[in-house]
Amino acid sequence: HDKILSNFLLLRYLKSYICNSVAELRLKALIMEDLRVHPLSKISDIAERIPDIDMKEIRKMLYSMVGKEIEKEGTRFDSKYYIK
Repeated sequence: HDKILSNFLLLRYLKSYICNSVAELRLKALIMEDLRVHPLSKISDIAERIPDIDMKEIRKMLYSMVGKEIEKEGTRFDSKYYIK
């Protein structure tokens, strides 16, 4: 029974991890497409165009992408993002 429960918990964890990874990849793709069409966009602009995603999630993803896939310009409160 312990081994079955252990395998079940592992599978549940992996499913959750995979779902989260797919959601992150989808969000990254949405942001990249948005910035391709609308370069030099603020977070609020992107969030308006992707209304089904919480702005906090968009902000977190953008911050993780800066210096890799995208760059930003402007001050802390007036940052605009674009593809490298």
